Amino acid sequence: MRFARFAAIGILSILSPLAQSQPAFQPNLAGAGVSPKSQLVSPEILPNNGVIFRLAAPHATEVSVTGNWNGAPVTVPMTKDESGVWSLLVGPLKPELHGYNFNLDGVRIIDPANPDTMREGQLLGEEVIRVMTGTTKMSGNVAIWGAEEMLTCPGRQRTNTGREGSPGKYRDGPPVDLRLGVLGIDDIALATVDAEVYTQISLRLKKQSPLSNTVMVTLANGRANSGYVPNDAAFGAYTFQVLGSRLKPGCAEQGIANGLSGLIRDRGNHRN
Repeated sequence: MRFARFAAIGILSILSPLAQSQPAFQPNLAGAGVSPKSQLVSPEILPNNGVIFRLAAPHATEVSVTGNWNGAPVTVPMTKDESGVWSLLVGPLKPELHGYNFNLDGVRIIDPANPDTMREGQLLGEEVIRVMTGTTKMSGNVAIWGAEEMLTCPGRQRTNTGREGSPGKYRDGPPVDLRLGVLGIDDIALATVDAEVYTQISLRLKKQSPLSNTVMVTLANGRANSGYVPNDAAFGAYTFQVLGSRLKPGCAEQGIANGLSGLIRDRGNHRN
């Protein structure tokens, strides 16, 4: 599930217990089965930080809201009234930005009544601003250190076709080289891999790392010819990420976690 990678999502901004919603805005979504309705307000932020979502879709059979207000994406069905307006009350919610979208008969859409929609790049920029605003420990006297090494894993080449849903067939392929690196700022380690790595490998690294402030950065310092880098357990799934990977199972997960944690552990030899 990659909720943060939606091309565009609605942004629910709760600023204080008395925050109010933006004026309603309703573009033409008739082609998506959504009937424009004047004066429709969504989201409506209540004085207690409860939130009402609304969508005018009289011909829809099933509508739900997917939101990230519980720390992870959650989908909740909406209820339709006699006028064809679907609604849902959630909360109270904590004061912060919350992303959400509607699911209209299986089609994911943004809230047409919400003028605050953000694309991924803007979301990332806002997150940088949020983190820097809350940063209180500032110092120019820090140790900068770094290291790099190559990890070579057995490769494979796929011999059949099909995007996903059925097993792939493979023959031995050229070895795959993955570039591992660490950029350290005092007790913060930015661990890098030049490929798209499954989250489970990153979590394993964080458990093994001697530094609690360890962050994995992917697609850094070039791009390996590996395709996606699944964790070992994921190789049993017939998803396009796994089927298209040029890596054989049993090497990359352990190699990345052990290699990067080893570079971090030896940080005393890399300080400038």
